Amino acid sequence: MKKALAYISGTAAAIVPVAVVFANTFSVTNVNTIVEGFKSIVNAALIVLSGVAVLVFIYGVIRFVLAAGDAEKRKESRGYMIYGVIAFAVIVGLFGLTNALLSLFGIGSGGTLDVPGFN
Repeated sequence: MKKALAYISGTAAAIVPVAVVFANTFSVTNVNTIVEGFKSIVNAALIVLSGVAVLVFIYGVIRFVLAAGDAEKRKESRGYMIYGVIAFAVIVGLFGLTNALLSLFGIGSGGTLDVPGFN
């Protein structure tokens, strides 16, 4: 289980440089551009992490099936499956929370963010 958690955190650490590259491609002309760029980076990271969570779950299922006679290996495999499901649920929750916040502020549906300015 510790290896799976280390793998997931390593994957998250690998996404940060990609996010920096994507962040440098956006022109910072207004707040909407920044928010849309952040939204696309977060959505891409959540998609990659959800894929990793599903792979951890599948790895646990395969180990569970192959360890039919060994109770200790089955218990460890069950842990991989549980952590995979929990990680996937958390990621889906974060995806929903992100989109709910963006739609709350009128950004998620193609609206524009009205920023107060000075004349």
